[in-house]
Amino acid sequence: MTHHWQEHFGTPSEGNHHHNQEWADKMESLGLMPSKSGLPGGKRTGRSISHYIIQGGKFSQSCTRLIENGFILPWMDRHLPTTKEGDVKLFTEMNETGIGYSSSKLPISHLTEKIDHVETVFRPVKKAPKVGIKQKLTCPRCESNAWVAHGTRIICGECDVEMKK
Repeated sequence: MTHHWQEHFGTPSEGNHHHNQEWADKMESLGLMPSKSGLPGGKRTGRSISHYIIQGGKFSQSCTRLIENGFILPWMDRHLPTTKEGDVKLFTEMNETGIGYSSSKLPISHLTEKIDHVETVFRPVKKAPKVGIKQKLTCPRCESNAWVAHGTRIICGECDVEMKK
């Protein structure tokens, strides 16, 4: 949101997608504290800047009003740390700096059509099988072969028919 604001109404850094002071000030005015680490005390400007929610700030107040009015957003963060040790480290750092965190059980490999009787808005993308980088396809008529990335569909140039596994 603040990136778009700066692009249209502010002065973005030239060419390097650098989070500058103007962007950081706008984030803070909206109740989001820019932070390289995502924790208090992190650098506010530069590349790859994260943020945390300012307790009592505009963003926090707006979220509180939404929740009080019954707003629900089924959501899954696909970018949480991938190891138990990473989870423990992140959550410990957050708690030590006064940032609260709550979550459902992790990880979940598949979301059903409904979570707690609420339709989900996210489905994980199925990954290609890890049986090598390419698969062999063969023309059912002339038996020509082609090696292609998994999931690729091609037509035989000689017979004009779809090649099969």
